[in-house]
Amino acid sequence: MIAVKREGVILEPTHLTFENESVMNPAVIAEGNTIHMFYRATQERNRSTIGYCRLEGPLKVVHRNKEPLLRPEFDYESQGVEDPRIVKIDGLYYMTYTAYDGDSAMGALAVSKDLKHFEKKGVVTSQFTYPQFVELLKEDDHPHTAKYYRSYNNREATTREGKPLYLTDKNLVFFPRRINGKLFFMHRIKPDIVDTN
Repeated sequence: MIAVKREGVILEPTHLTFENESVMNPAVIAEGNTIHMFYRATQERNRSTIGYCRLEGPLKVVHRNKEPLLRPEFDYESQGVEDPRIVKIDGLYYMTYTAYDGDSAMGALAVSKDLKHFEKKGVVTSQFTYPQFVELLKEDDHPHTAKYYRSYNNREATTREGKPLYLTDKNLVFFPRRINGKLFFMHRIKPDIVDTN
């Protein structure tokens, strides 16, 4: 057993436009006594970016960026970059996040050598419409529970305009080391976590 001590709120929204509605769902990576925190920052209309702050020890914020570290740049993330996760593998930082285009939420990746400059690599999770997903489940020998067929997955294959609607795929995080030379990650196609290499 471990003892858990509640320390209260570490980070709150500010008057800055990009984080004036909420700050939440942080990713952290520690290097000695320094903790780098990346968090989802929302502004009006729930537009999300990823903010950054640095802590000394687990509780003292010593630096906080006044601008988002990551913001929407591409169509696949046009309505928000959300819920970061971060690991360091072989000297490279892998930040995963949810890219939201207004219709579909998908797992995306950005990499960095210094935690200041990130290069976006795009969507790295599979993109399935609900009908495609149902067909894939039929080909799988493993039993699947009825929860995969509930309303949050069961939707049309496209928007009225013909744009594909993909299953919600979030919470992507890499394992913190290579396994047999390969990178592996876990992600959540609603409702459950799956692993992928």
